[in-house]
Amino acid sequence: MNPERPSSLVDPVSPQPALPSVAYRIARSTDNLSLRFLDLGMVAASWALASMAAFETSPKDITLSLAWIMPLAVIAQLVGHRIAGLYGPVWRYASVDEAARVVAGVLGGSILATTTIVIGCSLTDTPFPYITAPPMAAFLSLLGCGGVRFQSRLFALERQQARDATGLRTVIVGAGAAGAALAYELTHTESGRTMNVVGFVDDDPEMAGRSVRGLTVLGSTDDLESVCRGHRIERVLIAEDEDSHHRVKSVVEQALRTHAQVKVLPLSTGRVDGPLVRNLRDLDVTDLLGREHAPVDTDDIDDYLRGATVLITGAGGSIGSEIARQVAQHGPRHLLLLDRDESLLHDVATGPLADAETVLADICDQVRIQDLFEHHRPDVVFHAAAQKHVPILERYPVEAVRTNVFGTWNLISTAADYGTKHFVHISTDKAADPCSVMGATKRAAEQMVFEVGRRHQLPFVAVRFGNVLGSRGSVVPTFLRQIVEGGPVTVTSPEMTRYFMTIPEAVSLVLQSGSMAEPGRIYLLDMGEPVSILGLARQLIRLAGLRPGEDVKIAIVGTRPGERLHERLHDDAESIEPSSHPSIASLNPKAPWHWDELLDTLATLRKSVDARDDAMVRHQLESMLRKGGVDCLLDHGDVNLPPPQHPGSPRAAAIVRDLSEKRAERTTVPEPEAGTST
Repeated sequence: MNPERPSSLVDPVSPQPALPSVAYRIARSTDNLSLRFLDLGMVAASWALASMAAFETSPKDITLSLAWIMPLAVIAQLVGHRIAGLYGPVWRYASVDEAARVVAGVLGGSILATTTIVIGCSLTDTPFPYITAPPMAAFLSLLGCGGVRFQSRLFALERQQARDATGLRTVIVGAGAAGAALAYELTHTESGRTMNVVGFVDDDPEMAGRSVRGLTVLGSTDDLESVCRGHRIERVLIAEDEDSHHRVKSVVEQALRTHAQVKVLPLSTGRVDGPLVRNLRDLDVTDLLGREHAPVDTDDIDDYLRGATVLITGAGGSIGSEIARQVAQHGPRHLLLLDRDESLLHDVATGPLADAETVLADICDQVRIQDLFEHHRPDVVFHAAAQKHVPILERYPVEAVRTNVFGTWNLISTAADYGTKHFVHISTDKAADPCSVMGATKRAAEQMVFEVGRRHQLPFVAVRFGNVLGSRGSVVPTFLRQIVEGGPVTVTSPEMTRYFMTIPEAVSLVLQSGSMAEPGRIYLLDMGEPVSILGLARQLIRLAGLRPGEDVKIAIVGTRPGERLHERLHDDAESIEPSSHPSIASLNPKAPWHWDELLDTLATLRKSVDARDDAMVRHQLESMLRKGGVDCLLDHGDVNLPPPQHPGSPRAAAIVRDLSEKRAERTTVPEPEAGTST
């Protein structure tokens, strides 16, 4: 999507070849047969000049006396050149080895020539030149023969520099091992012909002004934006070393603000195959996060997955499909992929998952779920199936509760009955202080997993985390589609933030949580710092090579039902404890349900779901969570319901104010298209 660069961006003062093409062709011709004739002339002239300078008698007389001996000497020296291999190399690529070969060949040939002259003079009583003649001839021959050969090399370098100067003006971020290797490749191989490398920037301030691979370190990484503008940089190559991932986000932000093209070299050059230039990749959205992938203990994951029967619900979705791919790498005995969408299920059950068994089923169908457990007896269950789009579920709370609450209940109760060894439920940060139907249903699911695991002393756990990049219907794919369509990019509020991580990282930590599972645990993944949605929109526009607000407009459309400006990872009703993994924390609710109370509450909620009473479902969902010690206040719209029977709290009051503000916004701001969910 990068627009074509105008020709004005090319350096107007770029050096041009000093010699015309005819001269360059002559220089190149020294690699063929004409090189021998040039050597013949150089050697003959060298010996003639040396002889005339060394003899005391008339140069004319001595030249005539040596007229028949000198050709023999010249031939002898050329034989020495041939023996030394002076007619094999391609001299425009000559280096130190070839230079040594020239010296050896000329000196050796000069010794043969001197020997020939000495023998010829002794046989014919011809006066022998003074001792100064042979060294002088050797020196002149070296200058002539070496110069002829290395002029081709000099001309080639000059043309290379001229050609490079017409490429995109490029700066390399990182002057360490990776950056130095990349710079050498770009300046010494044909693969870098499209780039004119101007210099480096590096995070070490002591490197500023120093030279690496013949290129100057122009400043620190903090100065990248000013360096790019001052040197008219058109391309930025990020070649940071493996321990500097946390700095990549700042570098990317600066580079994108200059509208330069940005490419990234994989962090570990030791694991890169082939030339480094070929491994340069375009920026992707994961580079905008600037977070390192949290390590996991694969041995611990192997312990409970290898040789096990594993069931994955929602296997056609973004999270479920990635769980399936990663689980398959740990050698399960039998892999079951369950989804109610046959198209998604068909798509995921291909390639490396072709041996997995697909199960077309609805988790809300209790009889179907029991039959599945009866037949396969899964050892491990990853529950990723859910209704997840906040604004839509605000309109259809019955469907949200039916899937997210009772579908989950079908799975966990059946798994407990059939002795499932590990149950891992995928939750969301919207379950913390829920103010939406979606968040409330996911928090209820967490509480059910907690109660079932605790009551049956089974390692049933829930894993809570924020948004993942690239999930279907989420903000990033929506923004990218809007950019492709020419905009506008719709942002709900300039203040809105969300937590993000990549899908592979989230899933790897989910698998790690399963290995740590204890009865009735709720785990929270380390999400890092929240990301501005407006800032993310701008970055994605720049990533496409466009200018936010100019090439692609950004429209602020207002928050929608169930949305809030900032998500929380946990609420005041939960205590946080560290776990054995630095990126995973354990959450404990302060007021868990009693088992009988849970069953009674579910029975009451079931009646409202069966009656398809949206208003009562909202009300009972709130009451259900409050009985579990969770502040929850949903937006009931114009429905007249009795007030909630629980003591007020500052948090609840804040939620009420937030909901009132949202109602006011929705009366003045048109609702955006459905694809702008965050």
